[in-house]
Amino acid sequence: MTTLPDSSRRWGSIVTIRAPRITFVTAIVMNLVMLYYTLVTFPQESLIAAYRATPTPS
Repeated sequence: MTTLPDSSRRWGSIVTIRAPRITFVTAIVMNLVMLYYTLVTFPQESLIAAYRATPTPS
């Protein structure tokens, strides 16, 4: 194991040097899931609430 400088050693404790790409992909996937959840479920819930609020024509 080669000795790393202080900055690299400090970053190594926060993010593993071996797998920065895995954490990056995980962050992108989580952002996509949150974006999908926000775009899909929130408009549906608001539309359902608006549909229930409007009186049904008899």
